Parts: sequence; structure tokens; C-alpha cells
Amino acid sequence: MTSHALVIFDIDGVLVDVRSSYHQVIQRTVPLYLRHILGLPAAEDLIGAEHVAAMKRMGGFNNDWNSVAAMLYTLVAHLPPTPRPTGETPAQVRESTRGLAHHPDLGKWLRQGSQAILDMEPHIQAAGGGLDAVRAYVGQRNAHLVLYGQWDPRTNYVLRIYQELYLGPELFRRIYGIPAEIHLGPGLIDREERIISLETLDTLARDHPLGLVTGRPRVEAEYALRRLGMWDYFRVLVSHDDVVEEMTRRGTEEFLGKPHPWPLEAAAHALDPLGQAPVYFVGDTADDMQAAVRLSPRRPAQGIGCTYIYPDKEAAAQHLREAGATHIISHPDDVVGIMQQSREASPHETGHLTGRGGRVY
Repeated sequence: MTSHALVIFDIDGVLVDVRSSYHQVIQRTVPLYLRHILGLPAAEDLIGAEHVAAMKRMGGFNNDWNSVAAMLYTLVAHLPPTPRPTGETPAQVRESTRGLAHHPDLGKWLRQGSQAILDMEPHIQAAGGGLDAVRAYVGQRNAHLVLYGQWDPRTNYVLRIYQELYLGPELFRRIYGIPAEIHLGPGLIDREERIISLETLDTLARDHPLGLVTGRPRVEAEYALRRLGMWDYFRVLVSHDDVVEEMTRRGTEEFLGKPHPWPLEAAAHALDPLGQAPVYFVGDTADDMQAAVRLSPRRPAQGIGCTYIYPDKEAAAQHLREAGATHIISHPDDVVGIMQQSREASPHETGHLTGRGGRVY
């Protein structure tokens, strides 16, 4: 058992700046899918940073693959109805869209869909957020054009294009055992930069068990953290893989990733099985803050909202507070001050922990 408060971090937008990686991948995956899978010419700037920000504010989009799929479902819903394809390969799907590829109004329809992604934000928020809310809102028109099912890049072409862009061909082949087909250039994962300082992690690790909860697959999280020198600070990592494994174990289709509290509870339990140490969860989205709020009835938990990656920090802070953030910081290094205040308020937390994070589970 530990009496030290647990400090658990989200990765993206808190530890790692993903504006040149994940955010760019989302923006580039959509037009690549339209061109390569549907055979529809699409402008590179069809999706911009404002669309990514809107999806994050809607809630329920901790998984970027779902964000891309939601955008595609919205875009194809603004096209004229197409016949259902005879199968689920790109070639078969392109047969359904052949009549649209050179239509003079195609650009207009796609721009209308692009604007609809921005306009639907309050409606999706009100519906609770997430991919199911978007699909219910836009309806079923042309939904058969979006090849998004199991987490297998051989059949899920939304995932495949996203992962090829993000990982690059070498890492994509290493992870999935198949060659990249659509994007053969460098992976955007290597553009990522560390936000938090190593001095901050050194300070926190002396006094607090540190953990990670992320929507990334485990291999991507480990790759980024090792490359940026942070891997050894953390004792536990709960990733997208763990969420899928837990859903399979329970036999449920309910998504157990954030904002569901399960990942945060699993990380906290690994660090403190008796459940007595308070939890501080540092994140940058409403889903992160909601996970802390939903955990709090079972053990003390507070959300620390980080606005570092947001251009409009005041609006981001307000959004995070509305989602349940107890504290707002503009940089993850500010966590040190919050934890110092917590120790002063709880004088029974004394002594230092040895080493860095030790083993990652």
C-alpha cells in the first residue's frame, strides 16, 4: 500500500505534443480515404485543425480512428445516395461511387459535409458524444462507403490509412506484419516532441507513483515514450489494447475507454491495490476529466485539465471545468505545484519513493 497520492497522465497533449503527428494524421487520412478507397478527388485542406478541435470538444472521441470514421460518415452522408457495393474491398466500393468521381458538384457536396462536421458539435455534445451519436445524427445514407469494422488493417481501411501515415512503412510492417500500400513516406510519429520536462518527472517520481492511461495502442505508446526518454518513469500503462482485452473478457460491446472510468481505475489499482491513495489524473480533454469524475465515487480522484496544446486557453479551461476538472494548468510542469499543495494539505504523506518508476506493466 502507498499513502502517496497517485499521479496518472494521459499521453497525447500532456506528455507528448501530437499537433504535428496525430492531429495531422487525422486531417490527412480523410482526403486519402476519399481518393484511394472511394476514388473521389478531395482537396488536401478539406479537414483542418478546427475539425480536429471540434471532435475533441464533442466528447467520446478519445480514439482518433473513431474521429476519422465520424468525419467520413458525415461527409458521405452529404453525397447523393449510392448503390450498396457487392463486397467490402476498395475496388468493390469504388464501383458504387464511379458516377460521382467527375460530377461537377462533388467539391460542393464535400465542402457542405466539411462544414457539417463543425456545425454538429453542440448536437453531438448534447447526445453524449462519440461515434454512435454521430452515426445517429447523420443517418445511414452511404454508410456502406466507410470500411470501418474490426481492428484489422486488412479490412478496416480507415485504420489502415491512419496507421500507415502515423507509423511509416517500416514500423507499420513490424506491428501488423503486412506492407504499407497507400502511404510509403516517413511516419509522422517521429515528429512528436516532449512537452513535460524530465526534471518535472524526476521530482514527481520521488514522491508519487506515476502511471499512464492512453487511447494509444501499447506499442505506439512505448515507442514514443522510449524515444522521448520518459518510459522508465512510469510504473503502469493502461492502453487501448487493455481496453479491448477487458471488453472481450466481459463479453461486452460497451466501449470501456475514456470517458469510462475503467482504464483510470485499472491504473490506480495497479499502483495502489487497497484503494486508499488519492488519484490525480492529468489530461487535456473532457473525456479525461469525466473519467476522473466517474471514478471519484469509488476512490478519491481529481482531474487536472491541461490547456497547453489549445490556441484559446481560456475557452479550453472553461470546457475542461465544465467536464469536471478540479484544477487547470497551462503546462504539465505545473503539476508539481499542485502536488506540493496536496502534500501540505495531507501531512501524513511523508518520505520519498526510491528510483524512477520502475517496471511498467
